[in-house]
Amino acid sequence: INYYLGNAKGFDGRSNNRYSDMNFCNDPEAICTDPRTMKLRWEVALFEWVERIQSYDDGKWSYIKQLHSMMEGDLFSELRFE
Repeated sequence: INYYLGNAKGFDGRSNNRYSDMNFCNDPEAICTDPRTMKLRWEVALFEWVERIQSYDDGKWSYIKQLHSMMEGDLFSELRFE
């Protein structure tokens, strides 16, 4: 989270992250204690979804492969829209 949203200056000189004034490694509770907490919680949740859920692949099960399989199957055959 710190690399993409927080203070990542120590890694590669980036200074244009959305929360470049925050270091989530040093203060992980900042997500809940900062005055911008509601916005932070939403953005961190989206980050977690993309970074951990959508990219999940343990060799036996893959989120993306399962999603494609579901969409290529007969997912919508029983849905009725009137």
